[in-house]
Amino acid sequence: MNQAKQLATQQPDTHRASLPRSVGQWIMAVLLLLYPVAIWWMLPRWGSGPLLAIGIVMLSLRAWKSGQWLLHGVIALPLVALVLLGEHELGLRCYPVIVNLSMLWLFASSLRTSMPLIERLARLKEPQLPPAGVRYTRRVTQVWSLFFALNTLASLWTAIYADLSTWTLYNGMMTYVLTATVMAIEFIVRQYVRRRAST
Repeated sequence: MNQAKQLATQQPDTHRASLPRSVGQWIMAVLLLLYPVAIWWMLPRWGSGPLLAIGIVMLSLRAWKSGQWLLHGVIALPLVALVLLGEHELGLRCYPVIVNLSMLWLFASSLRTSMPLIERLARLKEPQLPPAGVRYTRRVTQVWSLFFALNTLASLWTAIYADLSTWTLYNGMMTYVLTATVMAIEFIVRQYVRRRAST
């Protein structure tokens, strides 16, 4: 009975402890989705000051969420340099480049380990992953690495050469459409590979 009471009293504490991180993740997702639109709407009206504050908050939330403060600090150095040199708009436009670079590093660096990122995620659902699944998840990790490398280049091109509307269209909509397309294609391929392996 005493043990049951202790478990009952511990459960809310665990939930409360995880609540701030969950809220931070939701805030980060919303800010990331709205960031290009916010730049497009706010920059001509309010200037770069409020947007720079939003960028600092977003970088801080990403670092807090991942726990990799040093990595995000190093990645953010080019943005800080641009702002200090007076290129405020270019610095703001380059935030999606930073996001894609961090995702590229996350996927590509895991390829140097014995268990790439997609394999780790797959083993959460299927701990006894067969050899074919191991090979497949490594290939999927490579595909996502290539995707984020190309998306980094595209985001950088729009940041430097495109007008604000084109930059917003790509980074605020097209990049999410492309990401969803890759996810859908991977899901279809995964089902085909599973059926082929079971026959």
